[in-house]
Amino acid sequence: KGEQTQGYCLEQLALMQNNEGLCANISVEYWRDNCHYHLGVSNRDEDLCSRIGDRKQKQDCFHEVALASNNALLCDELEEKERRSCLVKIAVSSRDISLCDRMDTPLGADACRLKVAKETRQPLFCDSIKYSSIKEICRADFSEN
Repeated sequence: KGEQTQGYCLEQLALMQNNEGLCANISVEYWRDNCHYHLGVSNRDEDLCSRIGDRKQKQDCFHEVALASNNALLCDELEEKERRSCLVKIAVSSRDISLCDRMDTPLGADACRLKVAKETRQPLFCDSIKYSSIKEICRADFSEN
């Protein structure tokens, strides 16, 4: 009978049926947000993330969907620190060093390139690093191995 219990019940039903339409019927924002979050993440659907009212939960949803789908554009929905981390993780997992160009500073871009080179074990990626000191660190890492 209570709104909280009904919200929980509808959320669980929506998850079991994978039916985001049921989320709209939830009157309690907390359960409606949870419904959109869980379906958004499980279906890798950023549109469902955008329907979440709670800012932190919305960011978490975009982050999860971005990483699960290797969609770097979704990183732009995050606050700056999380955005940078998201871009680096996707650059590494997709072996796409060009994503490092989207970092907010040249130093950040080179730090990203270094991480991608090391994590993917691609010594040729060192050549794309602009700062000579970082480029040398990268090359030294591969010459030791």
